[in-house]
Amino acid sequence: MQTLKAEIPGPTQRIFLEKSMRAFEFISWDRFVYIKTAEIIFAFGWIERQDLYKDFVLFEFQFKREPFKCFMVASSSKKYSEYIVKKLGGEKHTPCQRIENILFNLKNCIRKKEKKE
Repeated sequence: MQTLKAEIPGPTQRIFLEKSMRAFEFISWDRFVYIKTAEIIFAFGWIERQDLYKDFVLFEFQFKREPFKCFMVASSSKKYSEYIVKKLGGEKHTPCQRIENILFNLKNCIRKKEKKE
């Protein structure tokens, strides 16, 4: 398997990105996408849960101009979502919703399993 060289903005942006991501020790960071033309990085991670599942988390970092910031956060974690937004200085938390319950009639979506009694 070939390892790709990570392309990241300059050292100041890298320091900001690493500091922001290290602030959330309960997130296991997994992947990122750097959109060079927009100077945006999307960072994807996972949060362990008690039921052996994992919640996703997505941060959008903006580097177009200073001050750099985490522009957007999305997470399926009921436990941590609001905390993440507040810690990053966000003003409003919007809860994640399940697709099969709200918007779509799709066969190719993950359905919540019914609990057996």
